[in-house]
Amino acid sequence: MPAGTARGKINAISVMGGGVEVVLHSDPAETPVERARREGAQEGNYTLDQYDNWRNPWAHKTHLAPQLFSATGEVSLVAVASGTMGTCMGLRQYVDEHGLGTRVLPVLLEEHHEVPGARPLSKVQKDIRLPWQKLFAPQDLEFGTRHPSFLLAYYSWRVLPQMLGPSFGLAFQGALRRLHREKVAGRLDGLRTRGKIEVVLVGADSYLPYLDLFLGETQSDERHTYDSPDLLSFAL
Repeated sequence: MPAGTARGKINAISVMGGGVEVVLHSDPAETPVERARREGAQEGNYTLDQYDNWRNPWAHKTHLAPQLFSATGEVSLVAVASGTMGTCMGLRQYVDEHGLGTRVLPVLLEEHHEVPGARPLSKVQKDIRLPWQKLFAPQDLEFGTRHPSFLLAYYSWRVLPQMLGPSFGLAFQGALRRLHREKVAGRLDGLRTRGKIEVVLVGADSYLPYLDLFLGETQSDERHTYDSPDLLSFAL
């Protein structure tokens, strides 16, 4: 695991059963994924490698996508905080196979920003061997930054029944940025479905492993204000 992994996440993995050994990795010359592949290739070892495993997007196409679209119907945009690209690939494959007009938007991090469960483009290109470029062109990607991801997730706790983690905030930020981009370009009407713009945000993490990060990343005046925040200004 990356050396900067949140302590709450390390603890959660450590209690999953006997024999679980958490190894933290910090080496600018080798990513944690590259180390897992190297050690997994050694005799007696094996790596599942979700970054190069067709079952990753297949699982999302087969299980997540039918549940999502049976609940929402055809929507305008599905924004996905992306780490392995498996979720967005599976959703895009389902959309294409079923002739839906929904746009699937992978939301990556801008370079030198960190949000648990997501990656910048440079690390996606280095670590992920799944053929995501066949489904998404550069203009199909959106990008976000760390602080707004935590802040948007935090503010969502006031209105959503579940308290979601920072990857949800990243998806939220990416969706707002894309809607603003389309509006400025005069293309916003192209997103309308049945006369409305409906957006689904996909960020799979709970807040629980990241409480210490939320406390460190958000300021006291941001947490304790009861004014309605200007969400678009955070995203942009």
